[in-house]
Amino acid sequence: YTEHIDTGETDPVKTLMEWSGGSDSQLIAAVGGAIYDVSDGTIPAISLATGYTSDIWSFTNYSTAGGQYLLAANSSGSDTPWVYDGITLSALVLVGPTITNISQVSIYQQRVFYVEKNTLSVWYTAAGAFQGALTEFDFGPFCTRGGEIAAITTWTRDNGFGGVDDLFVVATTKGEVLVYQGPNPSVATTWSMQGRFVV
Repeated sequence: YTEHIDTGETDPVKTLMEWSGGSDSQLIAAVGGAIYDVSDGTIPAISLATGYTSDIWSFTNYSTAGGQYLLAANSSGSDTPWVYDGITLSALVLVGPTITNISQVSIYQQRVFYVEKNTLSVWYTAAGAFQGALTEFDFGPFCTRGGEIAAITTWTRDNGFGGVDDLFVVATTKGEVLVYQGPNPSVATTWSMQGRFVV
């Protein structure tokens, strides 16, 4: 292998993220409680932020009319989630759960979903937004084994009728998997459980 860049940290890099803004992209590394721009291997790594308690991050890119953004939540749920616009890294402004309890981030149907650590709840934004007021959806009443959310993701499957379905998937630490369909969890007539599995 060939070394790309030396961050100057003694700890290992535990998360590599890509900020993608049209034809431009940057490689972002989490190491030693800091976030670095490590895109250009010919110069020292550029520190974007420091003071984090964990280097394991859940992340996704999100685009609005205002620009391209990298969103990240610390998997330990002990640090404030952040947003990076290609130049500046700043704290996300989320109104709802305790901000340092957010442990995962994912996109589904134009909404950003955030997991609240140690619970069976996700919090989601309005369509087209990545921060601001959040609404809670509690999966607890559907999870007979308890536990907490281990992962959220999306799943695209063939619906058997010549098309595809875009589904929202929740997996718990007790092995339950819930599959939902619909654009808005606030509207019961369009948001519905498609399946519940124990794995």
